[in-house]
Amino acid sequence: MSELDYNYNEYDYLFKFVLLGGAGVGKTSLILRYCDNEFQENYSATIGLDFKIRTIKIGNKTVKIQIWDTAGQERYNALTSVYYKGSHGCIAVYDITNRESFEVAKKHLNKAYTEYGFPKGCALLVGNKLDLETNRKVSRQEGLNLASAFEAGFVEASAKTSEYVDDIFFNLCQILVDKSIKGELQGIKSSSKSIVSAENIEIKRKNSFTPKREKSNTCCSS
Repeated sequence: MSELDYNYNEYDYLFKFVLLGGAGVGKTSLILRYCDNEFQENYSATIGLDFKIRTIKIGNKTVKIQIWDTAGQERYNALTSVYYKGSHGCIAVYDITNRESFEVAKKHLNKAYTEYGFPKGCALLVGNKLDLETNRKVSRQEGLNLASAFEAGFVEASAKTSEYVDDIFFNLCQILVDKSIKGELQGIKSSSKSIVSAENIEIKRKNSFTPKREKSNTCCSS
């Protein structure tokens, strides 16, 4: 069995999430805190795309999440745009101490909806670095207003302290499971053991890009 093969009997849903945002906002830090419960002050910039996997429970449903980490540098925008397609959840991240990053997150959300037809209600806006509250440049109300404008969820969190990091992924999973059960999520049936296959979401090792940092594609289940 290859590293991207799955035992479909082990879960009910397979969701692909893509994290978007400018460089340095903490996308990689959020993923590593969530999947591996680790944090480092300094990470090498993500080159291209990387992903991790985690399995959680939503009610009586087992959900496997593939979390794609995209490069924040502008020169990779054309590459990361490919991964909007086939994604079930879009997470736009900004740094609450950096107003420019807030504007970048806004552009990502707008592009997801207007250019790639991303389903409304399946996105989340995340203000990271809540531990730096005293240096805040973007108010919580501004975050709430932007999320509301895009019909997206909203969470402020800290990858450093782990505060509210679990809420980011759990809340989005809950939304998607509810939509799936109601038959509102394209490509996922409401019956038990319904999944989206790896083939359908275009996950193939030969087409992925290896980052400079050490790469790990699996992590512990919750």
